[in-house]
Amino acid sequence: MERGNGNLKDKKLLILEFLLQHGTVHYDQIAAATGLSERTIGNYLNRLDGELRPYNVKLVRKRNVGIRLDGPADQKAHLLRSVHGQEGFASQSARVHYLMIKLLLTTRPCTLSKLADDLFVSRRTIDNDFKVVKQIFAQNQVTVHTSRRGIQVTASEANRRHMLAKLLRQYWGESLYIAKQKDGEVVQQIQLPHYLNHLVNPATTKAVMQSLTEFLKQSSLIFSDYALQSLAIHLIIACERPKKEQPTAIHLTPMLPETKQLLALVSKYVHQTLDAANAQQINAHIAALVDRQVSGAPAASIEDQTTPELRRQIASWLTQISPDKRLLEDLSVHLSGALVRVAHGMSIPNPYTEEIKRNFPMAFDAAAQLSMTVAKHYHVQLNDDESGFLALHFESFFERQQVADRISTVVVCSSGVGTSRLLAQRLEERFREKLVITRTIGLAELMRHAIPESLIISTVPIQGMRQPVVTVNPLLLQHDVEKVSQQADRFRFGTEGDAFLGLLEPALIVPNLPSTDRETALSTLIQRLTQAGVFEDASLPLKLAEDREKLATTAMGLVAMPHISPEMVRRPAIALGLAPDGLDWAGQKVKVIFFLAVTATVPGDQRGIYQVINRLIDDQRFCEVLAQSQSTTEAVKALAEYIHKELIEDE
Repeated sequence: MERGNGNLKDKKLLILEFLLQHGTVHYDQIAAATGLSERTIGNYLNRLDGELRPYNVKLVRKRNVGIRLDGPADQKAHLLRSVHGQEGFASQSARVHYLMIKLLLTTRPCTLSKLADDLFVSRRTIDNDFKVVKQIFAQNQVTVHTSRRGIQVTASEANRRHMLAKLLRQYWGESLYIAKQKDGEVVQQIQLPHYLNHLVNPATTKAVMQSLTEFLKQSSLIFSDYALQSLAIHLIIACERPKKEQPTAIHLTPMLPETKQLLALVSKYVHQTLDAANAQQINAHIAALVDRQVSGAPAASIEDQTTPELRRQIASWLTQISPDKRLLEDLSVHLSGALVRVAHGMSIPNPYTEEIKRNFPMAFDAAAQLSMTVAKHYHVQLNDDESGFLALHFESFFERQQVADRISTVVVCSSGVGTSRLLAQRLEERFREKLVITRTIGLAELMRHAIPESLIISTVPIQGMRQPVVTVNPLLLQHDVEKVSQQADRFRFGTEGDAFLGLLEPALIVPNLPSTDRETALSTLIQRLTQAGVFEDASLPLKLAEDREKLATTAMGLVAMPHISPEMVRRPAIALGLAPDGLDWAGQKVKVIFFLAVTATVPGDQRGIYQVINRLIDDQRFCEVLAQSQSTTEAVKALAEYIHKELIEDE
């Protein structure tokens, strides 16, 4: 769309949106909707006429009939999405993406003046954009060369393709849509933003998706969303950028029947035969998908990628958390594909990585620890996105454990069998994730026998019991639901708070940490822990903690949670460092540092500790107050009052 003045662009888009939404209209209707004169509207329509061609949408103007947009419904829908979403090169990020894709795809020098003309922006704007491009290229081992002829980039073919795939993936969500074909079958299609059409041929993307659609119908393979995404994008790149020269030592692996089938369909629809190197990459995708070992795989580290063997390895690595069968199955299936992808320089972006780190810290830490073990064993590197995918499996496992640890509850009812069963049923429906109703009893049985359950829910007031008692109406009204929920949360949070405070020893609290760096802060806390007998020696824990931070920072908001493997911990403890002025922690300003030295013997307490810290992370105001504590006593008091306040407010 318009790349010039913002106001002009907005008005032209108003006209376009009006046409898309109202079908055939007249000048006076557009004028009433936009406040523009008919002459001005005519000028804008003249400009729109040419700009709509990449969408296969035509502007039709007929005297005494009106103005309308003609074209396939799916093309109009994509055009409407573009109006509301990506509006050409109005944003710097859109221009930066364009520049990177342009430079990565071309082998000829490009001048900044020509690029500025292509984008309809000033030379000053393109200069600022190019500074960002150079920074991103530098971080991804892509070298920029500037000469009289223009700008070129050099990079290994693997890096070049990796960056192209990463850039194209950013448009996947907004470009994927569902369309019904003439035969009535519903298929997936992808259409990149119109301003990339002369960089990535839309006919190529359409032909690739046709190939995949036919492949899905003919084969028995089931694709996840991200598997289809990764395969489609690598096919698009392979077709758009055939390799000009073969690598010096390409290792040919046997083609799977499914790969041969897909490559034949690509040749049919794209009218292009992929070279051996590209075919090998597609073969790796398919091999990962069918969970089948490719004999003679180039990386010896993939020799144990078959799921049964990998499952046994994972089980041996995770003995400290006693994984169930489902966790081992989920992790082995994911890693069997990930190992092949990583060995071939492929990766799948995880749009929720940061949210996973934030919301499931214990699960992400377990995933990061597993990633480190996998990296050492297979000589590969799993990035944060892969760890994020693994973390979801760990979180599911932890939640299954949590359900297994539900609060055992007995229901006491004096209103008869029917009422007691109804109450028990309602409690099970409302609190199936928190409570397990073991039985329903009457008052007489309550008086005669000891009650082993942890919680009592009764329709009559009961005093003198060692367990908490919640009195409710037999019909379980809304205020009863709230009372039960509060008691369950208080029951669990009280346990978590006790575990947390029990490990936070006064001798391990360091107020007024100097505003230095992460390594100094880690060294200070580890020295305290070593002196207290938590670690045998300080040097190895410091190295392991630094290695863990390099894998994925433990900083979130004002809080950092460094830790190391439980095998290094002689006894569980928590050290606390407070930096009132803040210190740099991998680019974040951190003021509260909890060094978690936990053992494998208290996995339930470990999850509770993370949940307490997670609440602290949410409360930045309290973290600021805690960081200003001038003494150990003041810090302990602040934390204890905070946890107890949470309990009181629930009552």
